[in-house]
Amino acid sequence: MNLDRLQDKRARFLIQWVPAVLAFIVTIYAAQSTFGILVAILVSIIVLLLGLLIFYSILQRTSAPVKQSLPGNPAVTTVEKRVPCDPGPYRVDAGDDKIIKLQVEKGDLIKGHIRELGTQSFEWYIAEEKSMIFYKRREWRKFKPEGEGHDEPGYTLSLVIPAPARWFLILDNHGKQLDRTILVDFEPIS
Repeated sequence: MNLDRLQDKRARFLIQWVPAVLAFIVTIYAAQSTFGILVAILVSIIVLLLGLLIFYSILQRTSAPVKQSLPGNPAVTTVEKRVPCDPGPYRVDAGDDKIIKLQVEKGDLIKGHIRELGTQSFEWYIAEEKSMIFYKRREWRKFKPEGEGHDEPGYTLSLVIPAPARWFLILDNHGKQLDRTILVDFEPIS
């Protein structure tokens, strides 16, 4: 039964849960008449505890943390999760690079993996804006990336952004003869 079209949340809740509750009551009544009242109470307590355990685990996975506002402001704001960048896939032409601006701030943890879909090797760097300019100018002595990887088809990444700046992910395909298709899979930042 598709209940997504039903606009009233209370009616949708009743339609979904009343049959389940009635089935549970009928099952407990049948267990009571077959095995006795003590077994029926014990089974109902176990089922209730399992249901609460499942409910709280689902609730913790789906709810976002709430941050209280200052005492003078009664509004409560929720913390939204941000993705550092679009996962792509990104096409990087042979002998070229792709520079992707990251949506990060100081103290953010960038965690995830970067991989080439055809298992070809490539290089990557995470650098702030000044260093990225040195990369574009090919001034290698001044180019100081915060994170990097060389000549592998895939990388696991865990990096804390150390300073407030504009940060970039550089996918480097210089010196390669084939185009690369690279998937960037970073976890959301809360």
